[in-house]
Amino acid sequence: MNISFHYYVTRVLAEKAGFAPADAQTIAFACQQVDDANRHTPMKVKNLPPPEYERMSDGVFDPTCTAHKGITNILYGFTGIRRKILMPFHFIPEAWDSTRRHYKYLTIPGAPLAHTMVKIALEKLSSSAGNPLFRQLALIKLGIALHGYEDSFAHQGFSGRNNKLDNDATDILDAERVRLNETQLIGQLVGFIGYHIGHGLLGDLPDKIGIVAYYLNGRGLAVMLDNVARFTLAAEKTFALLRDFTGFATDWPSISTQMVKMLSGELPNLAAKSGKTDWQKTFSKNFPEISFDYKAQAWEREALRQNSGGSFTYKGESGQKWIHFHRAAFEQRQFMLANLK
Repeated sequence: MNISFHYYVTRVLAEKAGFAPADAQTIAFACQQVDDANRHTPMKVKNLPPPEYERMSDGVFDPTCTAHKGITNILYGFTGIRRKILMPFHFIPEAWDSTRRHYKYLTIPGAPLAHTMVKIALEKLSSSAGNPLFRQLALIKLGIALHGYEDSFAHQGFSGRNNKLDNDATDILDAERVRLNETQLIGQLVGFIGYHIGHGLLGDLPDKIGIVAYYLNGRGLAVMLDNVARFTLAAEKTFALLRDFTGFATDWPSISTQMVKMLSGELPNLAAKSGKTDWQKTFSKNFPEISFDYKAQAWEREALRQNSGGSFTYKGESGQKWIHFHRAAFEQRQFMLANLK
């Protein structure tokens, strides 16, 4: 999934489920930030607060990289990228079968480990009443956990391994059963250099709202990539988790009509100058009662002032969300690594 779901849909779902607008914003921002946090080397930062966890020290902050974009795309084939980024945050595996004899690397809708991370975050949120900083950390932890949970619906049938059986995709057709030449060419190139990782051979098709396509997977089985159905189920299940926590009276049928129209591409999309959908305008038009605001670097800019020479200065309390994001992401990574075979 991309920002259309991880930020905008999540923002709607959280507020409709009963979270205060500011809390819904924090949850949705953290959810999308997982796709944008690609810093992967230690940073020299002056005036840091006392260390909260092991990746902080006096004058050095080691961010938790959760996204393979920018420079990390060059390292995409490295085992560490797959183990520390893809599996903990984007392709959470089904994990052990009931007998614990077989480990299942493919992700499935609502993958148990992904669901567990959401429940852990909700438990922390429940116990954080009366402590604003702990509550903020718990909200961010929930947003990060929701990212992997939501991706389990879009990324079903793929894994974070470099494995042809898991991730091959051939004979790619659109909804009209017409060959998608551009996507196939990209897939052939990725496969040629030896990468069968995630849904790379399908490009970004599994992440887009409204896509319906077909392909053969690595086991020779025909698969229908129905993002209308997958994304709608992801929205319903995410809403249920959030509403069960808040106890809010609103139920899924009361919001599903508008949401399903959005996820099926029936509502008007507003094109940006780049030719891509302007999700800010689209969601603002269709959900005018909700205030949307996402800029990928916002939390980092609230936290840091860049100095000459490549170092930074921490601005103070305004930067706490940035620290909490990297702390919560590191905690999820450590939990996942402990449960990955």
